[in-house]
Amino acid sequence: MKAARSNAFELPDNRGGALCCPIGVLAAALITLLLACTLAASSDPDTAWAGEQSANGLDAGSADVSAAGMSADANLRDVRAAAPAGAFLVEGGTETTDWSYSNNVLTVLTGTPLTISMSSGPTSSDRIVIDTSAASAAAGGTVAAKVTFDSVSIDTRSTGDESARTVGKPPVHVLSGALDLKLAGETALIPAYGCACVQNGENALTISGVGKLLGNQDGISTSAACIGGGVGESGSNITIDGGTLVLKTVGRDTGIGGGAAIGGGAGGAGTNITINDGSVEARVSSYGGAGIGGGWGQNGDGKDITINGGIVVANGSYGGAGIGAGGSGAVAENISITGGTVTAKGGSYGAGIGGAFGWDASGKSAGSVKNISITGGSVTASTVYGCAAIGAALYGSVDGITIKNANVTATVENGSGAAIGSGGGDSWGAPTSASNIVIENAEVTAKAHGGGAGIGGGSASRNGGGTVSGITIEDSIVTASTRRENPDFDGASAIGGGKGSGDVSGIVISGGQITATGSFDADAIGDGAESTAAHEAEVTITGGVFGAGTFAKDDADQWVGDVYAVLPAAGYAVVANAEAATATSHPYEVVGQSAPSISVSAPSGLVYSGEPIDGSGFTAKASYGATDASSSAVLEYKLASAADSAYSAVLPISAGAYTVRAMVGPWATESVAYAGASAEAGFSVAKAAFAFDGPAGCTVRAGSRLDEIAVSNVAQGIAVNGTVESVQGRFIWYTDEARTQMPAEGFSFSGNPGSTAILYWSFVPAENKANANYTTDPVEGIAAFTIAQAGTDPGDKSDDELGDGSDGGKSEIRDLPSPEAGGAALPSVGDACFPVTLIVIVVLSSVLAAGAAFVRRAASTGAKRHTMR
Repeated sequence: MKAARSNAFELPDNRGGALCCPIGVLAAALITLLLACTLAASSDPDTAWAGEQSANGLDAGSADVSAAGMSADANLRDVRAAAPAGAFLVEGGTETTDWSYSNNVLTVLTGTPLTISMSSGPTSSDRIVIDTSAASAAAGGTVAAKVTFDSVSIDTRSTGDESARTVGKPPVHVLSGALDLKLAGETALIPAYGCACVQNGENALTISGVGKLLGNQDGISTSAACIGGGVGESGSNITIDGGTLVLKTVGRDTGIGGGAAIGGGAGGAGTNITINDGSVEARVSSYGGAGIGGGWGQNGDGKDITINGGIVVANGSYGGAGIGAGGSGAVAENISITGGTVTAKGGSYGAGIGGAFGWDASGKSAGSVKNISITGGSVTASTVYGCAAIGAALYGSVDGITIKNANVTATVENGSGAAIGSGGGDSWGAPTSASNIVIENAEVTAKAHGGGAGIGGGSASRNGGGTVSGITIEDSIVTASTRRENPDFDGASAIGGGKGSGDVSGIVISGGQITATGSFDADAIGDGAESTAAHEAEVTITGGVFGAGTFAKDDADQWVGDVYAVLPAAGYAVVANAEAATATSHPYEVVGQSAPSISVSAPSGLVYSGEPIDGSGFTAKASYGATDASSSAVLEYKLASAADSAYSAVLPISAGAYTVRAMVGPWATESVAYAGASAEAGFSVAKAAFAFDGPAGCTVRAGSRLDEIAVSNVAQGIAVNGTVESVQGRFIWYTDEARTQMPAEGFSFSGNPGSTAILYWSFVPAENKANANYTTDPVEGIAAFTIAQAGTDPGDKSDDELGDGSDGGKSEIRDLPSPEAGGAALPSVGDACFPVTLIVIVVLSSVLAAGAAFVRRAASTGAKRHTMR
């Protein structure tokens, strides 16, 4: 009979026999092996320090294992064998080398990764200090301690005394080096008076992980930050990469005030603070500083604060900003939000994001605010009294607010600040200013209250006016409004100046959807009511759709429109918004005007007439697209050499070179807009000819002088209004046809009776202004003079032959001087005397015969040659 089968494996042993291994024992061994593998596989792959853990390689936590006597909720600390250190358990590193514990203080000494948890619940006696000074010295640079808090709970409130202002001990103190803190589980820290929950001063602090940190949830009055600086200490170089942080700080109602939730303690600045991810709730109550930024006091600046992601809620206390300066006139600069969801609320007299109000030695003042940049994410900012939701605090000015690619809501719940811009002002403060506000590709709602603009300046009705310079809105959805309830306090523009504003300039809107609702007697876009400005607001609108406006049509049935009582810039016009999605809420659009077609032509052959030229020959052609506009073209004229300012609708009269300009103005319908345009053409008015009646000749007695013959130095021009214009000039006698020789001075006629002397003449017009409308070409003619005997009247046969009452016997026939004496030989012509314009030279045969006989006699007798002298 076979032996009964046992419930065991038979394994050979080293003695040649077999080992019996019960199945239960083998199962237990396998389960143990599986447990080890499971724990190794469940290690956090994202933990940077995983490779640096202690040899057992096990993280804190529990494993659902049920085998070999281990419960499903077995605590892995039992496996890891954490070292006790007072109230704490320390996993990783080596005691005395990487950490030490004495006098109720756990001190982290190196950068070896450590996990710290509680040995048996919260402690009110122990605390943690980071001091890597020795390791940093050995390394030649800052060594950051790498610590994970696994549900650490420390309360050090008993070490300090607020009433006595005795500063206690912080739960966690970065004394030297830096701290990279990871959160696991839920850590709760309650500080003593004068201390932060995690106090780093200016040593670098980075917080990350998936756990939670509860800071000062009991609301202990500390006058310090929750994370950052202790009382009188700055809190800087803080980075939050993850985790859930619920932080609270409380300041004293009088005296020193309080610190920021993240940043500086009372009297300290908060600088170089960055939030990349996580959930952060930072609240300050009573007299405190900013939610994130500076602590209370003139040194409580909030600078270089950056939020790149996460969910952030930041509430400032009395006088402190939600994000920014802490109070008492401190400065806020370089606040940047690039992503995440951010809610920031200032305390009374503190901006939601930006500046803080406070007292200084001179009375009351507010620090400057520069460079607030929101370039991503969703931001909600608000304030309670006197300040901007985004910008400056009461009495404060701001230079530089940029909102791009973000969704922003800014609300002033009560008070006189702008929703986005400068704070309010009154008789205590200097005039405020808001400058360089840029909104681009963003969605912005800005709602002000009590005299402040939605975007721009705060109320300044009692201190002489605040200025606004530079508001640019491009491709954004903007809804800006201000309260309209109480005329005594309200009266701001929606975009521009607050009530009592000073100069408002540089407002430029180039696109987007704009809704602007101003208050009593204020422009919707422009000046506030009771403005003290030296000039009207300077507003340029070149694009966008708008929610309201004043519109009319002119006689040409074109729209003559404005938006919120502001005419579009030159070259732009208002038309109906044709986009169905926005036409109901924003019915009007500003568009660039198209160019019309226009030309002009001028006539030729225009001559001076003493009257305005005939304008019927000028022709203008113009059209707005397919719509003929020729009849609406306006013609203007100017001298070609004159400036455009000389153009006039009066037709020219005088001779000269001219330019005609045809113009049409801007024109718009409900759907299209055209700009004004002009065209030019040159033309001339020619100079007129003049008339001159020169001498044709007459009978003269021998010996009479040429200068005794009357001639005129004036020609006849055009008859204007019944009066003939005179053309001044110079009459000149010549003895030769080429008109190169003029008679000698004292020239007199001589020759035989019946002989004829010929002279040549020219009338040369003067080239002066009086003759500007007449030609300058000279008029030329010939005069023939018949010589009569001396002592006789060449005009009749009576005894008084000269017709002048004399007997005519005093004149004699004189020999003509030789050419060398300045005279010239005179050919014989007829004896007629009449105007040159009617000259008809009739050469009679008898005259020719007489002349021929004279020549023959002279040749035969050798008579002396006669000349005129």
